[in-house]
Amino acid sequence: MKRNLNAEWTQFRILSLTSVFPSLRFSANLRRGKSSFSRLPPLRFSGSRAAAAKPAMSGGIARGRLAEERKSWRKNHPHGFVAKPETLQDGTVNLMVWHCTIPGKAGTDWEGGYFPLTLNFSEDYPSKPPKCKFPQGFFHPNVYPSGTVCLSILNEDSGWRPAITVKQILVGIQDLLDAPNPADPAQTEGYHLFIQDPTEYKKRVRQQAKIYPPLV
Repeated sequence: MKRNLNAEWTQFRILSLTSVFPSLRFSANLRRGKSSFSRLPPLRFSGSRAAAAKPAMSGGIARGRLAEERKSWRKNHPHGFVAKPETLQDGTVNLMVWHCTIPGKAGTDWEGGYFPLTLNFSEDYPSKPPKCKFPQGFFHPNVYPSGTVCLSILNEDSGWRPAITVKQILVGIQDLLDAPNPADPAQTEGYHLFIQDPTEYKKRVRQQAKIYPPLV
């Protein structure tokens, strides 16, 4: 009778513990009066849930960095440049897309032009650089027909570093406008004129500058 009472008391204690600590697993041999606890293996997410957590984390890093970039730009940026995140129809700000303007350097054939540029950031930023695009058909040896800029600091396999800022990107592209890199051409027409007919090349640049006057 005493053994039966002990067994019932032990079972009651076990049930109480497992109700409070569901991660505990109980195994007992009441006939022998022995019992033991062991922890259940930790919960693991399935592949899809684990994969979903990673982009959320990287996306948070990208937006956090871009928020800091925006704050820094507002405090101090080069004269004549514009850089601001996209504003959606509902009034919210999309930090992953920036609309920018790059002024042509004074004293060059690009002077007087204020050239629109879009920066598209991925969730992997700043590990990966943004895609920088002028309007489609933009005339320059290092700009693809699609408008995408070909510049070493924007190449994730060579010149890109996570510490590079939005300001450095825009100033670097401004430098590229008047100092093309013939070793890395991105469009046929701009490259051929730059190499073979400098006079016609400069004429085309001045014509393009007139297409993009100062913003009012």
